Amino acid sequence: MRRRTAVIGSIAAALLIAAGAVAWVATRPVGAESTALAFLRALESGDADAVADLIVPADPEPADAFAAASSYPQRLRIDQLTETGSHAAVRATAVFDGAEREISFGLRLVDGRWRVADDALAAVEVSTTVGDAVAVGDVLVPAGTVSLLPAVYEFSAVPRGLVDGSVTAAVSTDRTTDVQVEASLSPEAVPRLQEQLDAYARECTSGGAAVPEACGLRIPWAADLASASAFAYRVERFPVLALSPDVRTFTASGGIVVATVTGVDRTGAEASFTYRDDAWTLRGDVVVTGEDIVLAVR
Repeated sequence: MRRRTAVIGSIAAALLIAAGAVAWVATRPVGAESTALAFLRALESGDADAVADLIVPADPEPADAFAAASSYPQRLRIDQLTETGSHAAVRATAVFDGAEREISFGLRLVDGRWRVADDALAAVEVSTTVGDAVAVGDVLVPAGTVSLLPAVYEFSAVPRGLVDGSVTAAVSTDRTTDVQVEASLSPEAVPRLQEQLDAYARECTSGGAAVPEACGLRIPWAADLASASAFAYRVERFPVLALSPDVRTFTASGGIVVATVTGVDRTGAEASFTYRDDAWTLRGDVVVTGEDIVLAVR
């Protein structure tokens, strides 16, 4: 029995030692090089979820844009990795559209785990001739300085369906990438904006007790009436929209509207007068914000 007890005790001791070894392996931080390689593999495969899990601080927008990239860096290799305590620096090389470019980023130890620092994001200067944003896939990218993960992106003008224009650019950490989207109105834009303007003009001429503001209606009723109590309109032709070349302002001209004004004349009697405007005109600004384009009548 003693011999059996001794054997059982030895096995128990071995199990405890093994358990301790497993616990030590599971809790020690994965090496900086392993994390760097995992990050590079995620870039190469376009795995946005893996990238988002590795980089800190977490920001979903660069990962969302990365998921919509046109192509990803290939043939990635680590050229240099320097580790100092809880920080490391990585210099790698990748091929973008047949050209070799550098990708550099830092690593840091966070809560016992090596994470990719946010300097893995590359600086991109975005500008567009129409609006205040462009799109990468379904992700809106604001004009100005933005940060994106290394990849090849197609930047498209917005609002889509109303504005055309795109440019493709390779983004990496070795330089700031300038993206300039030359945008122009699509053939569908003016008819759709004309519909918007017509709806506004209908509201302007729905009638009421006063002349509405910002409707381009000039009615000289004060020459005939002491006071006006009702305005009724008949539109014979809506103003036709024309946009400025830079798509910042608009003029809609050539409208025809007939206004009938009821009120009290200077003798105190109720009276009605009709006025016709064969040059009804609306003017204003074209406001493009993100995926929206609005005509703001002055």
